[in-house]
Amino acid sequence: MNDKNDEARDRRWLLLLALFWLAAAIWLVSQKWAAIKGLALPDTDDNLRLQQVRDWLGGQGWFDLRQHRMLPPGGADIHWSRLVDLPLAGLILLFKPFLPIFRAEQVAVTIAPLLPLGVIVASLAFISRRLIAPNAWAIAPVLLMFAWSTLGMVAPLRIDHHGWQLALMMVMVSGLVMRRRAAGGAVSGLALGLSLAIGIELLPYLGLTAAITSLFWVADRAEAPRMAAFGAASAGAAALSLMLFIPPDARWLGLCDALSLAHVQALALGGAGLVLLAALPLPNWWARLSGLLLLGGVVAASTWVSHPQCLGDPSALIDEDARRLWLGNVREARPIYRQPIQTLIASMSLPFLGLIGFGLAIWENRRNPARLRGWLAVATLAAFSFAFCLFQTRAAPAAQVLGLSGAAMLAWSLIRLAHRMRPPFRAFAVAGAFLLSSGLMIQLAAKALPADKRGRLVSKAGVANKRCATLGALRPLNRVPPGTMFTFLDLSPRLLVTTHHSAITGPYHRNGKAIADVMKAFGGTADAARAIVGRYHADYVLICPGVGESTIYARRAPNGFYSELAAGRAPDWLEPMPLAGDTPYRLWKVRKN
Repeated sequence: MNDKNDEARDRRWLLLLALFWLAAAIWLVSQKWAAIKGLALPDTDDNLRLQQVRDWLGGQGWFDLRQHRMLPPGGADIHWSRLVDLPLAGLILLFKPFLPIFRAEQVAVTIAPLLPLGVIVASLAFISRRLIAPNAWAIAPVLLMFAWSTLGMVAPLRIDHHGWQLALMMVMVSGLVMRRRAAGGAVSGLALGLSLAIGIELLPYLGLTAAITSLFWVADRAEAPRMAAFGAASAGAAALSLMLFIPPDARWLGLCDALSLAHVQALALGGAGLVLLAALPLPNWWARLSGLLLLGGVVAASTWVSHPQCLGDPSALIDEDARRLWLGNVREARPIYRQPIQTLIASMSLPFLGLIGFGLAIWENRRNPARLRGWLAVATLAAFSFAFCLFQTRAAPAAQVLGLSGAAMLAWSLIRLAHRMRPPFRAFAVAGAFLLSSGLMIQLAAKALPADKRGRLVSKAGVANKRCATLGALRPLNRVPPGTMFTFLDLSPRLLVTTHHSAITGPYHRNGKAIADVMKAFGGTADAARAIVGRYHADYVLICPGVGESTIYARRAPNGFYSELAAGRAPDWLEPMPLAGDTPYRLWKVRKN
C-alpha cells in the first residue's frame, strides 16, 4: 500500500512541476509580448543565431558555419554549434506549413528558450528532493523566478546558446546527487560532453565537476561506479559531438575556443584513466588520491606536449588590436564590482544568500555522509561561480542558478521556523521567508539608491539600443539597394536579420582583424576611416547615434570619424542618403571614385 502511495506522490509532483513550468512560460511570454511581436531579439548572438538557422534551412551546409553576409564574399568565421540550432529549426519547420514564415519564426523564438527553462526547473526540483526533502521540490523553481540574470537567459527571444549551457550544467549537477551511482555518473558525463559541443565557456565548471566526481571516489571507494560511468560517458559524448557538430577541417586543428581534438584527447585519456582507476583494488584514500594525481599529471603533460596553446589564456589567441580596442569594452567581461551598483546587487544578492543556505545545509547534514557529500558538491560549484564573478560578470547567471539550491535550503529552514508560529502569523512568515531567501528584499532596497555615473550611462545607451533595434527603425534601410554596410559591430547581426544588406563583421572573436578595423575606423580620423572602408569594399556607412558601442568611439575620439558623422559633418567621400520615416539611423553612400 505504501509503495502505491509513493508512486502516486511521485506522479503528482511531476505533474505539478509540469504545470509550474507551463505557468512560468505563460508569465514570461506575457512579459515579453511586445518584444515578441516586433521580433526584438535582445542580443547580437540571438540575432545571428536566427540568421544562421535561416541560412541552414535555406540550403547552407550542416558543417558550413560561416556567415556569408559578413566579410563578403568569403564570410565571417563563426565557431558555433548546430546543436543549439536544432530545436529552433525544428520549431520553424513545425509551424511553417500553417503560418507565414515571419509568424513561424516568432513562435519558434518564443518557445525555443522555454525548453532549457524546463530542464533547469526539473533539475532544481530534483536536487531539492534529493538534498532537502521530497516535499521541498517547489522552492528552488519558485526562487528561480527571482534570479533575473539566469531567467534572462531562458526567456522568450533569448535563442543563443547560454540557456542550453546553463540547462546542461544543472543536469550535470543533478547527476552528482543521484543515488544510483552509475546512472548519476553517466548523466553528468553526457551533460558535460554535450555542453562542450555547444561551447567551452563553462569549461571551468565542467573541470570542477570532474574533480568533484573523482574526489567522491577518493573519499569512498563505493563511488567507483559513478566515476567510471562519468569518465566513459564524458569521453564518448565529446568524441561523438566532435564528429557530429564540428566541421571536418576544424576537428584536428587543435583550436582552443571550441570543441576540438585538444579537448577530446584530454577527455579520452582522462576518461579511460578514471575507468581504469575505478577498477583497481586501491584499499585506502591516499592510494586512490595518488592514482588520481598521477592521472591528472599524465593528462596535463599530454595536453602540454600536443596542444600547449590550450593551457594558456584563451584571449591570447585574439587579434592583439581587437583585444585592446574591443575586449576591454565588453561589459560582461568586466568584474562584477565594475558594474553599476544596482546591477551588482541584483546579480549577487541571491548567490550570496545561497552561500548562507549552503552553510546551513552542510552543518545540518554533518552526520549524514550521503547528503553531506551532495551538499558539498553543489556548494563547491556555487562558491566557485560566486568567486568567478569577481573576474567576469558573465558568470552571474551560473552563480545564480547554482546558488538556488542553497537559497532553497535557507527558505526551507525559515519556513520550518514559520510553522512554529500561530496560524495568523504563519502565512506572513512564510512569505517573508521567500522574500528574504530570494534576495528580493535586498534588491528592492538597492533600487532606492541613486544611480551612479555608470548606471546613468548604461541606462541612456539602453534607450538608444532598443530604439535602433526596432523593425520600424530598420525598415527604411530595405528601400535602399542591397549592399555592404560599414556599421557598428553590435548593429551588424540585427542588420542581417531585418534587412537585405550585408555587413563587415559582428562581435565574434575569430574575426579579430575586422573587429579591430571597424573600431579603428569609427574611433579614428576620417582619412584613416576612408582607407579602411575602401579596403572592405563597403557600399554604405551606417550609424545609429547614442547606442552603447557609439559611446566608446565618442569617448575615445571626440573629433573622430564617428563623432563628426553624429554631428552631421561627413567627409566629401560620403554622399548622404536620406531615409524615409521616423528612424534614428543615418546613412551615407561611399563614393567609390
